[in-house]
Amino acid sequence: MVQRERVLWWLTVATFLVPLIVLPGHFIFPFIVPKALVFRTLVLCQLGIFIVAYFSHQSKLRVNKSPLTMVVGLFGISFLLSTFLGTDWHHSFWDNHERMLGFFTVLHYLLYYVILASVFKGKEVWERLLHYFLVAGSIVMTLGVLQVISPNFLMNNGNVRVSATLGNAIYLGAYGLFLFFGGLYLTTQGKKWASVASVLGVAGILISGTRGSVVGLLAGLGTMMVVYMVVLPAAQEKIKKLLWVAALSLVALGGVLFAFRTTEFVQKIPAVGSLLNTTLTGTANTRLMAWSIAIDLWQEKPWFGWGPNNFFYGFNKYYNPDFLKFGWTETWFDNAHNIVLNTLATQGILGVISYLGLFVVAAFLLIRASKRNQISFHLAAIGCAFLVAHLVQNVFVFENLTSYLYFMFFLALVSALTEPVEKKESEAVVQRAELGTGGNYVVGTALFIIFFATNWNAARANMSMINTLESAYSGGNLLAAYQKTAAIPSPHQVDNRLDFARLIERAVPVYTEAKRTTELRPLLALAISELDKSRAEHPFDIRVHIQQSQLLQLSFEINRNIEDLLKAEEVLLQAKAQSPKRQQVDFMLAGVELMIGKKQSAVDRLRLALVDSPTIGEAWWRLIYTLQQNGNAAEAKQLAEEARAKNINFDSLGESIVSTLVPKPSSTN
Repeated sequence: MVQRERVLWWLTVATFLVPLIVLPGHFIFPFIVPKALVFRTLVLCQLGIFIVAYFSHQSKLRVNKSPLTMVVGLFGISFLLSTFLGTDWHHSFWDNHERMLGFFTVLHYLLYYVILASVFKGKEVWERLLHYFLVAGSIVMTLGVLQVISPNFLMNNGNVRVSATLGNAIYLGAYGLFLFFGGLYLTTQGKKWASVASVLGVAGILISGTRGSVVGLLAGLGTMMVVYMVVLPAAQEKIKKLLWVAALSLVALGGVLFAFRTTEFVQKIPAVGSLLNTTLTGTANTRLMAWSIAIDLWQEKPWFGWGPNNFFYGFNKYYNPDFLKFGWTETWFDNAHNIVLNTLATQGILGVISYLGLFVVAAFLLIRASKRNQISFHLAAIGCAFLVAHLVQNVFVFENLTSYLYFMFFLALVSALTEPVEKKESEAVVQRAELGTGGNYVVGTALFIIFFATNWNAARANMSMINTLESAYSGGNLLAAYQKTAAIPSPHQVDNRLDFARLIERAVPVYTEAKRTTELRPLLALAISELDKSRAEHPFDIRVHIQQSQLLQLSFEINRNIEDLLKAEEVLLQAKAQSPKRQQVDFMLAGVELMIGKKQSAVDRLRLALVDSPTIGEAWWRLIYTLQQNGNAAEAKQLAEEARAKNINFDSLGESIVSTLVPKPSSTN
């Protein structure tokens, strides 16, 4: 048993290194996919050893049954029910390559919690584990600092907001919160080196430029002071007074910074400057709009929601044309960017109660254990502070592969260290059926099959898709390369199909200019047929519809087969049914209708689109152009004059169309 615990120990330490994994050139989304695959593999190894140890001779191993374990289980049940009662169970179960947080992956995090909370006991053991976690996290933060010094380091591509090995600045800021509070706790336990991790954690928050993490940090510090005042013994009156001074000092500092928020000095403070100067414009405005849609989704499906990772299906249905005012990039939301509202929309009431319950029950256990002198008041205060900080910053974002890692680790720590003393002392050998050699082989074989079918095949297909993309630029056999990828039974084939379709769309002008249309035709046909499969499997995913309609139009330009345009119209009408107000669908559909001779239908469609988007330049110039094509030159000119009178802004293409009718007024001083 001791040997098995040692293996579990080192497998756990290995999970702390997962945030460091990034394999550019080998995986699509190299910051995400390899992390998920490695973590899931490590947990499968842990699970195998845990099962064997649990059903072994003279076993003392028990599954942790604290109230927190019950809530973790409830959260898992909610996730499971919402997955299979939602809009698209496959997407909820597996998610896509960009997130990799479907039920299958989340289940591994829940198992990770159960294993850690059940196996590791005692303050010293958990502090050693936390020590290793902080070392790994400090390396991540150091790499982020190096990106500030060298902006192109580790695929940062000159970005001001850095992400180290995590691939997203938001993830780095959130990780910094854990490092700060984790390092602070170990520092209170006499491990002075841990203060370095705390400093690096704050540095990570600042260099990430993540406003939500700054708010989380402030909320956490405030919580920490309040909890200290609650749990500190009466003899610590001097410390309580110092806490009041610190609290008032923070408030005063915040007031000074806010008063001088428009000065160059304050504006240049990373994350803090942008937070103090936040206005309800741009992404802040679209986030509020997305939150409003999340409430609409919950009201439609209040109990189990639309299903995890299915937010964008409902977002399409309730899409607000005003999103386009802030640019095309703000018209696609796969997440509400608010963990509470997103969970409410995708998992319903049960989901949001169980998720919030993780925080409430953990905080309750910490405070109760402190009052019973079972844990130090430092762990209670700093632990509650981290819980509040993590939840507050998640109000502006969402969980990710790394945040689930340290969050579940922390919950396991709380569960193990707050377990009642009488339960610990009652531990004894449990007589239960032994697996035996045959049973051990069955467990090992089952877990290997799971590993091969999910992690190994997913890795093979993802890496094969990289080779497919590279073959397009190296002059290789693109058709054969993709067929090899498609033959691998990966649960993420829909992602590979979309990547292949986008690749072919980009390749069309290259092939046509090189007069290689003979090679292009089978590639186009394959990409279109692959998207037929995706539409059948995911009928509500209008990204597939839009991509396929674009390929069908390109196919028409090459083959001059009217059937391509008719199918493109049919596919876009299906997309229109899923997202009635989305301008992109209306614009594309009007273009197709114009090509197949339905000119009046195109005009009528664009008139309605203009009503929904009266300030969007593209809505104006597309209608003006279509009126011209329909022979309504006078009306087109009248519309152009109206657009000029309203000072509508146009892109270069729109300006070239409108200026032929009404020249742009020259600017005067």
